[in-house]
Parts: sequence; C-alpha cells; structure tokens
Amino acid sequence: MLKPWADAVSKLNKVMHLNQPEMIVYPRDELIEDEENTLVCFINKFYPPALNISWTKNNKEVAVENPFFKIVSNSDGTFHVFSYLNFVPKQGDIYSCTVKHETLKSFFIFFDSNLRYESNHASKE
Repeated sequence: MLKPWADAVSKLNKVMHLNQPEMIVYPRDELIEDEENTLVCFINKFYPPALNISWTKNNKEVAVENPFFKIVSNSDGTFHVFSYLNFVPKQGDIYSCTVKHETLKSFFIFFDSNLRYESNHASKE
C-alpha cells in the first residue's frame, strides 16, 4: 500500500521545481502568399501551469479571441498548451508568439513569412 504514495511523492518532487517552457512556432499548412493559414505556437514542459500568451505582427500586438485552449498536463508533471493565430502570409511580415511565465522575463519565437524559418530568444530572470 505504500507504493502509490511513494509514486505520488516522487512525481511531486519532480515538479516542485520550476520548469521553463519549450516553444516552437509553425504554420498549419504549407505557406502560400495571400492564402489564409494558421500559425501554431506549441508551448511545452512548463511548470507551474500559469502563463500568458500574446501574438504580434510586425511588432504590433494582434488581438486573438482566445489565445490558448485548455492547458494539458504531461505525464512528467509539467504542462503543455497550443495557441493559434489565423493569418494571411505577406512578403515582409514577421509574426511572434510571446510567452510570459514566472521562470522567464519573456520568451519570444519569431516566424518570418519571407524566409520561412524560426528563431527564438529567451530572457531569463
């Protein structure tokens, strides 16, 4: 009877420390200029589960009706979430998904619709 308790304590010990999120941004479909698409921002392996997500286009905040769906727990006690932004790719546009979490001052992922690459920059507290 001690095993379930020991497993619970072990899992709790793993998540008691703060975990910085891992992020990636990618388009749902192949990029075709002037065709509607969706950018996906996947945030994973963060703890605790509280965070804020925002999107920008060319350094201006974009209003998103629901910046993320339900935060889901991972088997290791951390969490993950997806955020979506509908957009129409245009030459020169740069989008970013910004995450604020207590383990970071801020965390940015950029998506450049010209070069079709991702780069990230994290600022630690």
